[in-house]
Amino acid sequence: MKLINWRSNPKNKHAPRGFLSRLARDRRGSTVAMMAGALIPMIGFIGSAVDISRAYLVKTRLQQACDAGVLAARRTMTGQSVSSDANAKQQATNFFNTNLRDGAYGATVVPIVVSDVPDANGNATGVVHGTASADVPTTLMKIFGKRKITMIAECEAQLQVSNNDVMFVLDVTGSMNCPAATPSCSNNGGTEATNSKIDNVRDGVVEFYDTLAAATTAGSQLRIGFIPYSSSVNVGKLLPSAYIADSWTYQSRQRIAASYQAAQTTYGAWSTTATGNWSSWSTVSTTNTVQQSACTAPSDSTSYGAVTTTQGTMTTDSDFNRSTPVTDQRTATDSDYQATWVKTTTVKKVDYGTCTVQLRTLQRTEQRTGATTQTPNYTWSYAPIVYDTSSFKLGNGVTTRTGNGYSNVSSTWNGCIEERQTVSNDVFSSIPTDAYDLQIDVLPTSDITKWKPAWPELIYSRSGTAAETSTSDGSTTNTGNTYWHPTNDYAACPKQAAKLAVMTHASVYNYVHASDFKATGGTYHDVGMIWGARFVSPTGIFASENATAPNGKPVNRHIVFMTDGAMAPNPLIYSLYGLEKIDRRISGAANTPTVSDLTARHLSRFSAVCQAAKDKNITIWVVAYDQTMTTELQNCASPGKAYYASNDTQMKQALQNIANQIAQLRLSR
Repeated sequence: MKLINWRSNPKNKHAPRGFLSRLARDRRGSTVAMMAGALIPMIGFIGSAVDISRAYLVKTRLQQACDAGVLAARRTMTGQSVSSDANAKQQATNFFNTNLRDGAYGATVVPIVVSDVPDANGNATGVVHGTASADVPTTLMKIFGKRKITMIAECEAQLQVSNNDVMFVLDVTGSMNCPAATPSCSNNGGTEATNSKIDNVRDGVVEFYDTLAAATTAGSQLRIGFIPYSSSVNVGKLLPSAYIADSWTYQSRQRIAASYQAAQTTYGAWSTTATGNWSSWSTVSTTNTVQQSACTAPSDSTSYGAVTTTQGTMTTDSDFNRSTPVTDQRTATDSDYQATWVKTTTVKKVDYGTCTVQLRTLQRTEQRTGATTQTPNYTWSYAPIVYDTSSFKLGNGVTTRTGNGYSNVSSTWNGCIEERQTVSNDVFSSIPTDAYDLQIDVLPTSDITKWKPAWPELIYSRSGTAAETSTSDGSTTNTGNTYWHPTNDYAACPKQAAKLAVMTHASVYNYVHASDFKATGGTYHDVGMIWGARFVSPTGIFASENATAPNGKPVNRHIVFMTDGAMAPNPLIYSLYGLEKIDRRISGAANTPTVSDLTARHLSRFSAVCQAAKDKNITIWVVAYDQTMTTELQNCASPGKAYYASNDTQMKQALQNIANQIAQLRLSR
């Protein structure tokens, strides 16, 4: 190799004379020197790799924290907008900080900021957008003037719903008229108080719907239904009429005659039924030498023969008045007179003559009709009485003599029912096959499996179970209140239920804000759960509507059961099980029904139906609103699905939590 002298080479007379020039001329240790020179760019490359690796580690954690923040915000939101939800924003910050705090990996972290993703009209869509950033300080890259690397993360979260059927089973008993935590309200006398629990339930249900509806994606189906319940349910008009019996025995009363007053006979006018011919004229008298003015005939007259009376068959009308038709018959003879004067002489200018009086007769047959009546002294018989329900169940007005003073009462079916055959077990470990009232899916095929229309206008209680009589005048109560007619809370009928259907915000709002969505009656949890399960079951009464969804995908089925009271049956209430004081369908014929015994029996039935519903893969959510979370309510709910809410805010939050869990929360960005 030929070495070139840089200093003496004329072609390089302007070559540098510094360290590198000397290094080039000096062959001693040149390899080490060259390696040292190469370290400078190598440090830049290695430093960049280290700093970028740290930055991307922070980027990964930043994205994870951002995702956690928007998910927390969306799950916490009580409406469709996060912008006005301070709690949701705070939850986003809390979850973000849990995943990535300021100073982690030496980075300066800017916490998450969440906002709404609007639609084309600028309205919140329920989608939460988040942004966050972090400045990662460099180490070796500082040599080249790069002191930090800024990492930015964006994220979004939304709720998406698959096919969901949600049946609201809502307690609408009298206590719902009161505000929460006001025991002195005493049901507010049947009048809804300001800020009542039922009014807050209305708002909570609408917000629940809005959350799920916003999360329902195209092609998925969300259906909502309602079972308002108290001591009965209003479902009859939603069932085929063939499922309702054509006759039923009601604990009623009927008027009977204890004795009769003296008979009285009244008649109509006589009338001619047959007429003969006039006889020939016959002379009655002849008088001579009579002035013409004195020649007069007697007045026409009628004479009557003996009366013959015939009695018909006695009948008794619906008021127990006896009536016997009578017919009187007699012969009538009409006498017709005429006088004829014939002049015979004149004396002193006065004319005299002969006066002849003649008679003819006519015979007729006369008849009159009447009736002999007897008015009863009434009494009442209180007993099980069979009534024809075939027209009543079709919504036709039917008149019965069950009003005060045995007056007519016109009634039209409101849709509430009496349950079908049951068994009076005190404890249900499972549902017996002949307890048709608790069977969710069994369809009616005979009278014992059919439902009966509730008919409160017929119902009268009495002191015992056997048929009794009373001299009551028919008022709703009599001396000692032995006999009475259940009305108002004692014969409550809630708003008609609504089958599962794809509903709009307006239809949900209108249903729960309708004037007939009101609170009245006693608390029978089993009544609500039985019919909630029937309405959502895919294999029962509404199988043709519930079995599948239009998209062919599986359907998640839910019951949201909300109550503000403990089980509170009453033997005097005309309920889904008739008049328990007398019918004794729950307590059993041999047992006098007491509140404590009925409560235990209804709770056992409630628990059995809850389990039967869960066995059909129906998820049960329970909200105990201003009411102790009892063991029965806790156990009725699917695992982890029971909520206690002591006030209105907690109740609405519980519904939102349920809606968020029913919806599938997912990251959309």
